[in-house]
Amino acid sequence: MIELDPSPKEQVNAAVDYCAKVDQGARHRAVINVLKAIGVGLVAGLVYHALRAEPKPQRRLGRLLEDMEERLRGIGEPALRKASAFAAGHAHAVGDGVQCGEVRVERFLRNAGRRLREFWS
Repeated sequence: MIELDPSPKEQVNAAVDYCAKVDQGARHRAVINVLKAIGVGLVAGLVYHALRAEPKPQRRLGRLLEDMEERLRGIGEPALRKASAFAAGHAHAVGDGVQCGEVRVERFLRNAGRRLREFWS
């Protein structure tokens, strides 16, 4: 009589033998297997690149504009920092000038009022 299903013990032994053969083959031809893996990776990359759809012109233009904006922002950032520091310093100076001007106007009005009183008295 022919058995179609081997016993579990025979299955385990066959699996162990197969794993041992695979392990021995991998250790014996390690360099070849690494080269095969690199070759498969390169082929997969080439296939992906060849089958990839070209981006739409609007998308390419959008990426180009974003790239230009980033570069201009990077170029202009130091000048923007200097300009803001310059403006902040001058705003403080203008504020001081306004206060000084207010003091002068107040003094002028006081003196004018005194002169008018002296003139009429």
